[in-house]
Amino acid sequence: MDYSSTVTILSNSMGSTNDFLLIFFSGVGATLLGVLLTSFLEGLKTNKQERIIVSLLRQELINNKIILEGNLMTINQELGIMEQGKMVVEPLKLLNSEFINLLLINLPRIFRKNETLLGRIYLLSRLAKINNGLIDSREMYRINNSAMDNFNNRMKIYDNILHDRTTQLINNINVFLEEPLN
Repeated sequence: MDYSSTVTILSNSMGSTNDFLLIFFSGVGATLLGVLLTSFLEGLKTNKQERIIVSLLRQELINNKIILEGNLMTINQELGIMEQGKMVVEPLKLLNSEFINLLLINLPRIFRKNETLLGRIYLLSRLAKINNGLIDSREMYRINNSAMDNFNNRMKIYDNILHDRTTQLINNINVFLEEPLN
């Protein structure tokens, strides 16, 4: 087979220029459709992930609120019996203060759009850490100093501070949970 017959066979197999353009633009169209479909599905996946993160965040705050309400009951009970020289044995429970880390995974769009909301969740995280520090300090004092003469007075100071901080934190959580997070 010579060179001219090879060119003839190739040109016959390729068809006309119109066929070539049709194949080319079909490929371009299929690629664009694939890119659009992938982008759309990725957007759906991202929205689902964001909804899950926001849902987990809300659940952590609800769990903290339940713990705070239990701690507040314990503090109120102890304040009521402290004058009689009695105290509640059950220790106060620590809060989850790491819920802000959920936002580090993937900051949901609602927090990127609303800096105030992000500031509120950061404040809640800080207040939870402060509250945990107070609880730790109180428990260490309670365990190690019960024989001291001023023990009840000092515990009363701890309990009053924790009462105020716990009430403040519950109120802040309530305000945050009332926000529509859509």
